[in-house]
Amino acid sequence: MNFSRLPGWSIRPPTTINPWHWLSLLSRPTKPKPPRQSRFIKYAIFSPALTTRRERWLLLSSRWKFCAERIRRIKSTAKRWLSLGRKRDKMRELKMQQTLGNPSFRHETALFSMEAPPGFVLAAHPGRRGLHFRLWAIATGESRGYLYWPALSRKYLLSPTRPEVLISHEEKLIVYNLEDNTSTERPLPGVANWAISPGGNQLVLASNSSLRGFSSERGFLWESQDASCLQFPIVFSPDGSHFVLRNDDQLEIFRSEDGTKIFKWPRRKGDAWALDSHGRIFVGDRESGLLCWDLASGLLQAFHPESDPRCLLLSPCERFLAALAVSGQQQLFRTDTLEIVHRGSSVGVQAFTSDGRLLSSGGDHGVSFLSLADLVEPFDAPKQSSRAHSGHRRPVSGLAWLPDGSLISSGWDGRVLRWESGSSTELVRLAAPIDVMRVSPDGSLLALGGSNLGVVLWDLRANQSLGLASAGHSLTIWERGKGARDFDGWLTNAGIIGFSKDGSKLVAVLGYDYLATWDVDTGRLLYCEEKPTELYYASGGLVDPRGFLYVAMGLAVGSELTQYNWRTGEKKNLWKLPLELTTARIAGWKERLFIACSEGNLSALDSTSGRLVDQVKLPEECLCLHCSTNGMVIIGTARGGIFFWRENETLRGPFRPTHGGLWSTALALSPCDRTIAVGHGNGVVSLAEMFSL
Repeated sequence: MNFSRLPGWSIRPPTTINPWHWLSLLSRPTKPKPPRQSRFIKYAIFSPALTTRRERWLLLSSRWKFCAERIRRIKSTAKRWLSLGRKRDKMRELKMQQTLGNPSFRHETALFSMEAPPGFVLAAHPGRRGLHFRLWAIATGESRGYLYWPALSRKYLLSPTRPEVLISHEEKLIVYNLEDNTSTERPLPGVANWAISPGGNQLVLASNSSLRGFSSERGFLWESQDASCLQFPIVFSPDGSHFVLRNDDQLEIFRSEDGTKIFKWPRRKGDAWALDSHGRIFVGDRESGLLCWDLASGLLQAFHPESDPRCLLLSPCERFLAALAVSGQQQLFRTDTLEIVHRGSSVGVQAFTSDGRLLSSGGDHGVSFLSLADLVEPFDAPKQSSRAHSGHRRPVSGLAWLPDGSLISSGWDGRVLRWESGSSTELVRLAAPIDVMRVSPDGSLLALGGSNLGVVLWDLRANQSLGLASAGHSLTIWERGKGARDFDGWLTNAGIIGFSKDGSKLVAVLGYDYLATWDVDTGRLLYCEEKPTELYYASGGLVDPRGFLYVAMGLAVGSELTQYNWRTGEKKNLWKLPLELTTARIAGWKERLFIACSEGNLSALDSTSGRLVDQVKLPEECLCLHCSTNGMVIIGTARGGIFFWRENETLRGPFRPTHGGLWSTALALSPCDRTIAVGHGNGVVSLAEMFSL
């Protein structure tokens, strides 16, 4: 609209423009270029009659307000940047506190990989033209070693047990010890993909056409021509007995000692996987989240579907699973409940320490540590005289005192050890984890069982296995027909097995639904009957040497405790209990049954009527129960604590041995009830004197 044609109106510029210059421009025949105006005032349109001092003052003040607004915005922007800088500095200081407060523990670039040998952190990160390997001490954060390799190659491995770096170069294996600054060379053909066992004593080498096992001491152990894995990682189980890899469109499980393929899972998807010693595979899938498949039962369980992990890592005790996503989000799960117990962010690599106490994470600003003991509430332990023995490489699953006063222990590493004068002697070595151990009354026989082991009867005097007749309930999914792995029956997680009072009979619940009884002297099967309804949901049980079998079942509609006569298989009683028996630990003493259920209560029941006599609330999750000869109940918990309770008395504890671990997995009292033996999840056996309790 042309305002110049309206009567009584004219176009006048702001006061910042010379008015005489503006009038000269209006008199020209050509249209002048409009002057540069401010952001808020482009044209001032007003009547000539209103051009007063007040109007001029308003025009000047509007220009001044515009300049003040610009200055205010500049100041606010500067303050915001300064505050962000202060927050960034505080975050760096916080990261430094988490990384032991030492600048040498920091790194400026992303880490390629990391391991945590005993007492150290070993990490690799790229440089401009090569790789940098650094070694730090966990206790002080001081740098203990450094190595520069002038090549950006992925053909290297970090040892999980020693401060060593293994590099494959020109048909040679070069082993550098960063602590001693020494190196050794061994001949080794070129490899495309390789992995090291958790024990650090075996390598698996993959090429285009073969898969080979290699030991630094014995050289090549075996060679397999039917597998190759060039693109996907090779993952060992925490005990090193098996490893899993992805070959084309399936996951394959191999035995480490001879390279025999024992299982194939035709699954095309999966970005990360982990295998435990009990035959469970954890798989990370972008579409389905995290999956857990039990090979023994065939149960496939999906949990945390929103996860997108690129790396899965099991702790040495197999109680925690660390999942690392592409975005740097870290999640720590409990393997028994599949619940998240910790979350982290900006994490690039992760590793558990060899003792299973710490989870080390390499992120943007350094290496941080998470104590697994911090996941539970700390507590003060009474002062007791205690000592510890280290012999098992995996969690301790059973403890027992023999009549001669010696202590024996079984573990997930498949070994049975005898402890005398602080030293251990290996009695039994099996090729599968031992979940439960029972000793005959005279101390001459051992009954060993497991989900991947079956039932093994071992003669301690002759140091050999005694044969048992077939119960007709075989498990063929896990290494069927391979020596010590060829078992006919298998135990559930309830681990129900025991001897009779005179030691002549052996009773076990096989699979989910078989009750079997053998004659120990001849190995003959005396009784075997399928009870699918009664035993399928068994969550715990106890073999009474006097001839009874108690089985706890957690059902959707309620919980039941069933009493059998294990000689004839006859059901004697069935009691409905107001307890949550999803998981149950049962111990017996005379006419009492003590049941620790999943809801956190320890209940005392009459073994003849099933009547609830007394009950106490446990502050921690119960992992094992044991009864003394005077009726004292000893409770081992998931936090490493030990509690004591007697009927109609208060709960006493917790007591924690000074040399123990995080989890109390097995308990045993000496014949005189003076010394208690506690097995822990890190393979340590602690002994404590009971004179002050």
